[in-house]
Amino acid sequence: MIKSLIQLVVGNGLVQILAFIAAPFITRYYGADVVGAFGLVAAVSAFLVPISTLRLELSLPSEKDDTVAKCIFSTAISLSIFSFFLFFLLYSISSFFVSESIKFNAIIFSPFWVLVLSINQIFSYWFVRNGQFNVIAKSNLIRGLLQNTTIFIPLVFFVSFSAFMWAKIISAIMVCIWLFIQIKGSIDFKDLFKFEFYVITKNKDYTTHGVFQALLNGFGSYLPQFTFAYQYSLATLGQLSMAFFLVQAPTGLLSQGIRQVFHKKFADLLFTSVSKLAKFYKYSVLALFTIYFVIVLLYWLFGRSLIVIYLGEGWIDSFEYSKWLCIWFGMTVINPLPNIVLQIIKKQKILTIYEVIYLATRVICVILFLLFTNAVSIHLVQLLSIIGFLFNCFIITYVYQILRKNTI
Repeated sequence: MIKSLIQLVVGNGLVQILAFIAAPFITRYYGADVVGAFGLVAAVSAFLVPISTLRLELSLPSEKDDTVAKCIFSTAISLSIFSFFLFFLLYSISSFFVSESIKFNAIIFSPFWVLVLSINQIFSYWFVRNGQFNVIAKSNLIRGLLQNTTIFIPLVFFVSFSAFMWAKIISAIMVCIWLFIQIKGSIDFKDLFKFEFYVITKNKDYTTHGVFQALLNGFGSYLPQFTFAYQYSLATLGQLSMAFFLVQAPTGLLSQGIRQVFHKKFADLLFTSVSKLAKFYKYSVLALFTIYFVIVLLYWLFGRSLIVIYLGEGWIDSFEYSKWLCIWFGMTVINPLPNIVLQIIKKQKILTIYEVIYLATRVICVILFLLFTNAVSIHLVQLLSIIGFLFNCFIITYVYQILRKNTI
C-alpha cells in the first residue's frame, strides 16, 4: 500500500510542479478575468460530475466479479456521454431565459469539461481495482504536462478565455485517448459503451446516497465561488480562484491518491476485523493531521512574501484568501478516510444527513452574511473556512466512535 501511495504522490507531485510553474505566467499573461472565468467553469463542472457518472466508479475497487466490473465501467462511460449532451441541451435552453453576460457565456465550456473529468475519473478507479497505480500516476503526469503547456500556444496569436479553455479541453481529450490505449485488452472496444441498468440498482448506495452527498458536498465546497460570481466582479473571483488553486492543487491530488489507496486497504481490513480497521483508521488520521498542522502553520508564517514574489503584487488578495482556505481544505486530505469507512460499511445515510446539515449551515451563514454585513469578501472566506474545519473534525471523530464501538 505504501508503494502505491508513493507512486501516486510522486506522480501527482510532478503534476503540481508543472502547475505551479505555469501559474505565474497565467496570472501575468491571461490576467484575473480569465482565471476567474475558468474558476467558475471548474466549480460548475465539479458540481455536475457526480450526476454525470452517478458515482458508479466508486464501486469498482470493491467489485470482485470481473464481468460485473466491466458492466459498471461501460455503464459509467455511457452515462457520462449521455450527460454531456443533456448538460449542453440544458445550457442551450437556459440561454433563452438568462441575460447574456461574460460569466454565463463562460459556462458553455462546462459540459465539455465535465465529460473529460468524468471519463478520467472512471478510468482511474478501474486502474485502482486492478492495482495499476503506476498507470494512474503516469496519466496524471501526462495530463499535467499537456494542460500546463498547451494553454500558452494561443498566446502566439491572441489572448482570450475561449482559446484558453479549448487548449485545456483538447489536452484533456488527448489524455483520455491515452487512457483508452492503456485499457486495451482488458475490455473489448465493442463492449466499452454498453449500458446495463442493473448495475445502477445493484449499487444504489452509490447512485442515490452517494450522488446526493456529492452534490451537497460539491455545492458546499464551491459555495465561495458561486457567491463571489453572484456578488463580486470577475477579477475578484479570479483572485479567489487562484487562492483555491494554491490550496486545492496540492491537497486535492493528495486527497485523491489517499482515497484511491485507502479505499482498497479499508475494504480488506473490514473483511478481516473491525477492531483492526478502527486502529488503522485512528493512526492514519493522527499521522495526516500532524502533517496538515505543520504545513498550515508554515504557510501562515512564510506564505505572504512567497506569494508576492510568485504571482506578483497584484495577487496579494489571493494569499489572504488562501491562508484561510488552507485551514478548511487542508482537512480534505483527512476527510476521505471517514467517507471511505461509511461507504464500505454501507452507512451512506449518515453521510447524507451530515452533508445536508453541513450545507444548510453554510448557506444560512452566507445569506445572513450578505444581508446583515457590509459583505467584505475576506470575511466571507474566513466564515466558511472555520465552519468547514469544525464540521470535518466532527465527522472524522464520529466515524472513529462508530468503529471503536463496533456499531456496524
